[in-house]
Amino acid sequence: MPLDPCLRTLPEVRAFELAEHDGVMDQLNVRMSSIEFSSERKQLSWPKPQGGTHPKGTCSKLSSHEVLSLGEREGTTMTPRTAPVETYVNHHDAIVRTMQNYLDAVREGKSDLMRPVFHPAATFFGHYPGGVMNGPVQPLFDWVDQNGPAPNIQARFAKLEVLGNIASVHLELEGLSGKLSGAGVSMSDVFTLMLTDDGWKIVQKAFHWHM
Repeated sequence: MPLDPCLRTLPEVRAFELAEHDGVMDQLNVRMSSIEFSSERKQLSWPKPQGGTHPKGTCSKLSSHEVLSLGEREGTTMTPRTAPVETYVNHHDAIVRTMQNYLDAVREGKSDLMRPVFHPAATFFGHYPGGVMNGPVQPLFDWVDQNGPAPNIQARFAKLEVLGNIASVHLELEGLSGKLSGAGVSMSDVFTLMLTDDGWKIVQKAFHWHM
Protein backbone atom coordinates (compact mmCIF):
# COMPACT_ATOMS: atom_id res chain seq x y z
CA MET A 1 0.00 0.00 0.00
CA PRO A 2 1.54 3.36 -1.01
CA LEU A 3 2.31 5.65 1.89
CA ASP A 4 0.75 9.07 2.27
CA PRO A 5 3.36 11.69 1.23
CA CYS A 6 3.04 13.36 4.63
CA LEU A 7 4.02 10.16 6.38
CA ARG A 8 7.30 10.08 4.52
CA THR A 9 8.34 13.23 6.35
CA LEU A 10 8.48 11.29 9.62
CA PRO A 11 11.77 9.43 10.28
CA GLU A 12 9.92 6.76 12.24
CA VAL A 13 7.54 6.05 9.37
CA ARG A 14 10.38 6.02 6.84
CA ALA A 15 12.14 3.45 9.03
CA PHE A 16 9.01 1.29 9.07
CA GLU A 17 8.72 1.54 5.29
CA LEU A 18 12.33 0.46 4.87
CA ALA A 19 11.81 -2.39 7.33
CA GLU A 20 8.83 -3.60 5.31
CA HIS A 21 10.85 -3.39 2.12
CA ASP A 22 13.68 -5.40 3.68
CA GLY A 23 11.36 -8.18 4.74
CA VAL A 24 11.73 -7.75 8.49
CA MET A 25 8.32 -6.21 9.11
CA ASP A 26 7.23 -9.12 11.30
CA GLN A 27 9.71 -7.87 13.88
CA LEU A 28 7.73 -4.66 14.30
CA ASN A 29 4.48 -4.14 16.14
CA VAL A 30 4.08 -0.45 16.78
CA ARG A 31 1.11 1.74 17.58
CA MET A 32 1.51 5.51 17.61
CA SER A 33 -1.82 7.32 18.01
CA SER A 34 -3.66 6.86 14.69
CA ILE A 35 -0.54 5.46 12.96
CA GLU A 36 -0.65 1.69 13.11
CA PHE A 37 1.78 -0.92 11.83
CA SER A 38 1.47 -4.64 12.52
CA SER A 39 2.60 -7.90 11.01
CA GLU A 40 -1.04 -8.85 10.50
CA ARG A 41 -2.14 -5.71 8.64
CA LYS A 42 1.12 -5.12 6.80
CA GLN A 43 0.16 -1.51 6.20
CA LEU A 44 0.58 2.00 7.52
CA SER A 45 -2.34 4.41 7.65
CA TRP A 46 -2.92 7.99 8.66
CA PRO A 47 -6.39 9.58 8.92
CA LYS A 48 -6.74 12.30 6.31
CA PRO A 49 -8.64 15.47 7.11
CA GLN A 50 -12.04 16.22 5.64
CA GLY A 51 -11.78 16.49 1.90
CA GLY A 52 -9.31 13.59 1.58
CA THR A 53 -6.09 15.60 1.32
CA HIS A 54 -3.74 17.34 3.69
CA PRO A 55 -3.79 21.13 3.64
CA LYS A 56 -0.85 22.65 1.84
CA GLY A 57 2.18 22.98 4.07
CA THR A 58 1.06 20.62 6.83
CA CYS A 59 3.60 18.00 5.86
CA SER A 60 6.53 20.28 6.62
CA LYS A 61 5.04 21.13 10.01
CA LEU A 62 4.33 17.56 11.08
CA SER A 63 7.04 16.23 13.40
CA SER A 64 7.59 13.00 15.29
CA HIS A 65 7.37 14.98 18.52
CA GLU A 66 3.88 16.19 17.55
CA VAL A 67 2.83 12.64 16.72
CA LEU A 68 3.97 11.42 20.12
CA SER A 69 2.23 14.35 21.83
CA LEU A 70 -0.96 13.54 19.95
CA GLY A 71 -0.76 9.97 21.13
CA GLU A 72 -0.42 11.09 24.74
CA ARG A 73 -3.44 13.39 24.46
CA GLU A 74 -5.55 10.57 23.04
CA GLY A 75 -4.45 8.16 25.75
CA THR A 76 -2.37 5.91 23.51
CA THR A 77 0.14 3.77 25.40
CA MET A 78 3.54 3.17 23.84
CA THR A 79 5.53 0.27 25.25
CA PRO A 80 9.15 0.14 24.04
CA ARG A 81 10.67 -3.26 23.50
CA THR A 82 14.10 -3.65 25.01
CA ALA A 83 16.56 -5.82 23.12
CA PRO A 84 18.32 -8.58 25.10
CA VAL A 85 21.27 -7.18 27.03
CA GLU A 86 23.48 -10.15 26.29
CA THR A 87 23.95 -10.95 22.61
CA TYR A 88 26.32 -13.20 20.73
CA VAL A 89 28.47 -10.18 19.88
CA ASN A 90 28.63 -9.16 23.56
CA HIS A 91 29.80 -12.63 24.55
CA HIS A 92 32.23 -12.88 21.64
CA ASP A 93 33.90 -9.58 22.56
CA ALA A 94 34.06 -10.47 26.25
CA ILE A 95 35.76 -13.78 25.43
CA VAL A 96 38.29 -12.02 23.20
CA ARG A 97 39.11 -9.68 26.09
CA THR A 98 39.57 -12.68 28.39
CA MET A 99 41.96 -14.29 25.92
CA GLN A 100 43.83 -11.01 25.49
CA ASN A 101 44.72 -11.15 29.19
CA TYR A 102 46.21 -14.58 28.60
CA LEU A 103 48.21 -13.36 25.60
CA ASP A 104 49.46 -10.26 27.42
CA ALA A 105 50.72 -12.48 30.24
CA VAL A 106 52.63 -14.77 27.87
CA ARG A 107 54.05 -11.80 25.95
CA GLU A 108 55.25 -10.00 29.09
CA GLY A 109 56.20 -13.11 31.05
CA LYS A 110 53.92 -12.17 33.97
CA SER A 111 51.39 -14.73 35.13
CA ASP A 112 49.64 -12.14 37.29
CA LEU A 113 48.07 -10.81 34.11
CA MET A 114 46.38 -14.11 33.29
CA ARG A 115 45.50 -15.45 36.74
CA PRO A 116 42.24 -13.43 37.02
CA VAL A 117 40.79 -14.95 33.83
CA PHE A 118 41.33 -18.56 34.92
CA HIS A 119 38.76 -20.35 37.04
CA PRO A 120 40.20 -21.45 40.42
CA ALA A 121 39.54 -25.08 39.47
CA ALA A 122 40.95 -24.80 35.93
CA THR A 123 42.96 -27.68 34.53
CA PHE A 124 45.92 -27.86 32.17
CA PHE A 125 46.75 -30.59 29.64
CA GLY A 126 49.21 -30.76 26.78
CA HIS A 127 52.01 -32.31 24.78
CA TYR A 128 55.47 -30.78 25.06
CA PRO A 129 58.96 -32.02 24.07
CA GLY A 130 59.45 -33.75 27.42
CA GLY A 131 56.17 -35.64 27.43
CA VAL A 132 52.65 -34.81 28.65
CA MET A 133 51.58 -32.28 31.24
CA ASN A 134 48.30 -32.54 33.12
CA GLY A 135 46.73 -31.35 36.32
CA PRO A 136 45.89 -27.99 37.91
CA VAL A 137 46.80 -24.79 36.12
CA GLN A 138 49.44 -23.58 38.62
CA PRO A 139 52.35 -25.10 36.63
CA LEU A 140 51.32 -22.90 33.69
CA PHE A 141 51.60 -19.78 35.85
CA ASP A 142 55.02 -20.89 37.09
CA TRP A 143 56.19 -21.61 33.56
CA VAL A 144 55.13 -18.18 32.27
CA ASP A 145 57.00 -16.41 35.08
CA GLN A 146 60.15 -18.49 34.62
CA ASN A 147 60.11 -18.24 30.83
CA GLY A 148 60.07 -14.44 30.91
CA PRO A 149 59.02 -12.05 28.12
CA ALA A 150 58.18 -13.27 24.61
CA PRO A 151 57.92 -9.92 22.79
CA ASN A 152 57.68 -11.33 19.25
CA ILE A 153 54.78 -13.70 19.85
CA GLN A 154 52.03 -13.66 17.24
CA ALA A 155 48.54 -14.97 17.98
CA ARG A 156 45.66 -15.89 15.69
CA PHE A 157 42.15 -16.89 16.69
CA ALA A 158 41.61 -19.91 14.46
CA LYS A 159 38.14 -20.51 15.90
CA LEU A 160 35.85 -19.04 18.55
CA GLU A 161 32.53 -20.70 19.30
CA VAL A 162 29.93 -19.65 21.86
CA LEU A 163 27.43 -22.29 23.00
CA GLY A 164 25.17 -20.73 25.58
CA ASN A 165 27.17 -20.38 28.79
CA ILE A 166 30.22 -22.24 27.52
CA ALA A 167 32.67 -21.43 24.75
CA SER A 168 35.74 -22.80 23.03
CA VAL A 169 38.68 -20.94 21.56
CA HIS A 170 41.31 -22.35 19.21
CA LEU A 171 44.43 -20.19 19.38
CA GLU A 172 47.52 -20.51 17.20
CA LEU A 173 50.76 -19.02 18.58
CA GLU A 174 53.96 -18.36 16.66
CA GLY A 175 57.24 -16.76 17.62
CA LEU A 176 57.16 -17.86 21.27
CA SER A 177 60.54 -17.37 22.92
CA GLY A 178 62.11 -17.17 26.36
CA LYS A 179 64.42 -18.79 28.88
CA LEU A 180 62.52 -22.08 28.94
CA SER A 181 60.97 -22.26 25.48
CA GLY A 182 63.95 -21.23 23.38
CA ALA A 183 63.31 -19.30 20.16
CA GLY A 184 60.75 -19.59 17.36
CA VAL A 185 58.33 -21.96 19.07
CA SER A 186 54.83 -22.56 17.70
CA MET A 187 51.90 -23.85 19.75
CA SER A 188 48.29 -24.82 19.20
CA ASP A 189 46.00 -24.08 22.15
CA VAL A 190 42.40 -25.06 22.74
CA PHE A 191 40.62 -23.33 25.61
CA THR A 192 37.28 -24.11 27.19
CA LEU A 193 35.57 -21.19 28.89
CA MET A 194 32.52 -20.90 31.11
CA LEU A 195 30.33 -17.89 31.86
CA THR A 196 30.35 -17.22 35.61
CA ASP A 197 29.02 -14.48 37.86
CA ASP A 198 32.41 -12.81 37.37
CA GLY A 199 32.37 -13.06 33.58
CA TRP A 200 33.99 -15.52 31.18
CA LYS A 201 36.64 -17.70 32.82
CA ILE A 202 39.03 -20.25 31.32
CA VAL A 203 38.27 -23.65 32.85
CA GLN A 204 40.64 -25.75 30.75
CA LYS A 205 43.65 -25.30 28.50
CA ALA A 206 44.91 -28.03 26.18
CA PHE A 207 47.96 -27.47 24.03
CA HIS A 208 50.30 -29.04 21.52
CA TRP A 209 53.91 -27.85 21.32
CA HIS A 210 55.04 -28.05 17.69
CA MET A 211 58.60 -29.33 17.24
